[in-house]
Amino acid sequence: MGIHSRLIRGSGCEGLDWLFCQIFGCHGNCCPARPREQVRNTDNHPRQIEYRLRQQERGVRDREVELEHDEGDEGNEQREASEAAHRALYSDENGREQERGNDGEVDRAVDRDNEVHDILVHEQGEELEEQLAEEEDEGEHEKADRRPELPPRQGEEHEADYQDQHRDSAEDPDDQAGHRQGGHDISGPGRVAGNSELREDDERREQTSDDEQGAPGDALVSSMNHAANLRASGAQSVRCVPRREKQPHLDPIDHLSCQNHPMAIEFGSSPRSDIGIEWELECVDHTSGELSPAAPEILAALAGDDDSFPQITKELLTNTVEIVSGPHDRVKDAVADLTGMIDRVREVTDPMGVDLMCSGTHPFSQWFQQHVTPGSERYATLIDRTQWWGRQLMIWGVHMHVGIDDRAKVLPIVNGLLSYYPHFQALSASSPFWVGEATGYASSRAMLFQQLPTAGLPPQLTQWESYEEYVDDLTHVGVIDHHSELRWDVRPSPKWGTVELRFCDGLPTVEEVASVSALAQCLVEEMSTRLDNGEQIETMQPWFVRENKWRAARYGMEAIIITNSKGDETLVKDDTVALLARLEPIAERLGCTDELNGITTILDRGASYQRQLGVAADNGGSLKAVVASLVSELRDGVGGR
Repeated sequence: MGIHSRLIRGSGCEGLDWLFCQIFGCHGNCCPARPREQVRNTDNHPRQIEYRLRQQERGVRDREVELEHDEGDEGNEQREASEAAHRALYSDENGREQERGNDGEVDRAVDRDNEVHDILVHEQGEELEEQLAEEEDEGEHEKADRRPELPPRQGEEHEADYQDQHRDSAEDPDDQAGHRQGGHDISGPGRVAGNSELREDDERREQTSDDEQGAPGDALVSSMNHAANLRASGAQSVRCVPRREKQPHLDPIDHLSCQNHPMAIEFGSSPRSDIGIEWELECVDHTSGELSPAAPEILAALAGDDDSFPQITKELLTNTVEIVSGPHDRVKDAVADLTGMIDRVREVTDPMGVDLMCSGTHPFSQWFQQHVTPGSERYATLIDRTQWWGRQLMIWGVHMHVGIDDRAKVLPIVNGLLSYYPHFQALSASSPFWVGEATGYASSRAMLFQQLPTAGLPPQLTQWESYEEYVDDLTHVGVIDHHSELRWDVRPSPKWGTVELRFCDGLPTVEEVASVSALAQCLVEEMSTRLDNGEQIETMQPWFVRENKWRAARYGMEAIIITNSKGDETLVKDDTVALLARLEPIAERLGCTDELNGITTILDRGASYQRQLGVAADNGGSLKAVVASLVSELRDGVGGR
């Protein structure tokens, strides 16, 4: 506290402002020389304030229950004294509190709550314990009908109630919508205890008459409502909890802003089964094979390009350029965009002595030697939050966007695609090495990327409204600022009106990108057709999906995968062969038969991770030889064209 205060005083706090900072900590409002964003006090975040207020309101409520046990004059006098002390504390400096910023006002309210808590505890003391013991001997059970029950322990019963209601809601979309409109959204993470506590509080207040509610508790609720309203007026992320009727004593949480409803996420228009491809390429030094921070120079040389597609863009690290195709009906047209962009990039990189290649990870470069792309708040925020794990993201992939013509189809298709995660992972696996070591995994990239808090497998949501609530919940608690920050392995892409498949490691060749993209397009079209025909798309239990992801990342083309919800298993190669036969008519209709048949070539000659391991073995373990082979494959194809 002392060091913090001295720093603040030197930065502009003077007089009473300095004293305020000494006592309560500086929030930046009184420091003109110290911008607010540089003095982040997480204790004063609206979510922290809400939590503290709820905890202290619960503590005072418990004391009220104890006071109700005391029917003697001394007990009444204690309640009156507590009420007077409580109201005095809340009204003493009311005018001055309104002149301060929201952070200072709420902090003072919290401090006074703590004082009230201490007063109530000390006033009870040993005398209250003796009175309670006497009442028990005299037959305290006679007052059970009017005495409010103590709040149940957080967890246990609430958890069971939540699970039952959540399960019912998931089965009945209309009922789920009813929960949203009824005042409490119980679908979000971190809501279990909080919402069940609200329900228990409501029931307890309905059973307890107004005269049985202690005046100190009423005063505390009033003050907390005031603080909550201040928070709601200044915090944009506060979710709306509609006001419920016939509730004379609402919890403070119910008085939050009711002007905003859970955010509506519009799903863009996209032609059915159109496809667009994003391909992340590594820049490597021609001589050493090490990653090269050449992307800023490359992009500067191509700066005359506009934002239309196809395009070349930056990525998280300065050793990466991403080429993006335009949306097309046919895979081969999207791939033509990519090859044209690669040719343009090479016009810049070849004179620089920089080569291009693609793999899930670089075989030997060190992550701590890489640089984050400057000038991007999005990337800076990602690294600031994820720290060591974020710096580890020396990984590359291929993403496919496939158009969806009806928003209602999006989540069923996302859930259905999870059953084919191991097929995409095994076919594209290209990261057997990490910082110079053989990992024993076909795809170490898959294991690395899922460490981010919003990456990995998506929840299996069924209704678009559930997706909106999910995004709203995570926005409310500060996990994300926008739905695009959900970096799931497969996800809706509302901006483009697509489903985005992000399963794949970086693919080294144009032919492999084309083949895996054709597989994605055909699967989405098959599912879209089934939904049009009134059929349901098969899904698997999340634990089976998770296991399949791990098996494919670990064993690649040799993985034995789970194929359905019954737990049947087969080799991923065999299941892929059967899948290609099933999709053949769809590929013919979409004009991607040749590209889809390229999957057979991958099965025959091996995926990239197998080829990399073979090159290392043939060259005495040289990983530099592996890099040279990856550069050659991107330029000339496997075995040369």
